[in-house]
Order: sequence, then structure tokens, then C-alpha cells
Amino acid sequence: MHNHRNLCSRPAGPRFASDQHRAQPARVKLAEPAELEQFQRSYLDLTGSCVPLEYLQRASVHVVRRGPDMVGGFVINTTSPLRTLARVPHDTACQIQDELSQGPPVREVACVWMVPSLRGSAVSTRMWIGLALRIAVFGRGPVVYGTEADGLRRFYERFGSVLLYSGPVQVDNVRKHGWIYYSDSSRWPELIACALRRAS
Repeated sequence: MHNHRNLCSRPAGPRFASDQHRAQPARVKLAEPAELEQFQRSYLDLTGSCVPLEYLQRASVHVVRRGPDMVGGFVINTTSPLRTLARVPHDTACQIQDELSQGPPVREVACVWMVPSLRGSAVSTRMWIGLALRIAVFGRGPVVYGTEADGLRRFYERFGSVLLYSGPVQVDNVRKHGWIYYSDSSRWPELIACALRRAS
């Protein structure tokens, strides 16, 4: 088994879906334990951010496969600490956590990724629909999610996400600007569908 600390310290490099499998249909599936390190490597390669293997092991990790290639994925987590809040200033994270703790259990969506060549494609649409349906299974409750990517920020704001925070975040010791949002889980299928229609 690879040491994830060594993995996190190595240079990132892009990975792409193999050309011979581009025509195959994509499928969204729950990751097998053996797929977690591949998810970790792929996310690091595409974003430069390393997700601790321990976090992936306690969360619900989903992958998008096209043929044998892993081309995207996302994480749904329901246990603390939330990765989304770990990157914001401590006082801000505590304030957000206090606000959200007044209602039903919080779940977070994190580590959403798709290889660049498939972003905006039918494969990407399939992933977002799969994510929305899986979120809805948890029933009503707040969903927290964030990003440092402007493209994802625009997508999240298309479906009525409520902005909780906009400001400096710390990602793997690198200071960036980030956004954190929330919305009710029961609305995700409807909201994602609206956002995808507007983007088409």
C-alpha cells in the first residue's frame, strides 16, 4: 500500500481518460476500498490538493468510470471534522458550525472533480445528477460545500446556494480565495437539474 504522506508530497501532473474509452458510457458508483488511493492520486494530480486517506476511508466516496478509467468523483461526508470548514479561519469555522448545528445533521460534499476533457459533457452531467440523487437519499438537512475554483463557484450559485463565507482559505499550506455554501439536501435534484439546463 502506498504511503499517502509521500503521495501528498510528490508533484502533481494531469491525468486524462484514455482515448480508446471515450465512447463508452460513464457510470457513477460507490468506490471500493482499493479505489480510494486512485481517487486520492487523481484528485491530487488535477487540483494539487491532497486528501488524507483517513478522510476518504470514513466518508462515502463515489467515482465516475468510463471503461477502466476513473474520470471523476466526489465525496459525501457526515462526520466531523468537515473538510470544507477545516480550510477557513478557526473562528469562522466555529461560527458556521454553531449555526448549522441547530438543525438536522450536516453533511458535506467535497472533492468534486472531473478530468478537464470531460467537463461540461454528458459524463459531467451524469456525475452531477448522481451526486444530487445520492444527497437526496439522506433526507432533509443542510449540505455544506465549498470551492476555490471560480467555475464551480458560478455553477453552485446557479442553483440557489446560500453563501456562508467568501474570503481567504488555507489549502495544503497555500493561501487562496474560497467560497463556502449550503443548501437543503431535499432540493438538490431539482436545483442541479435547473443549473444543468441553464448551462446547456
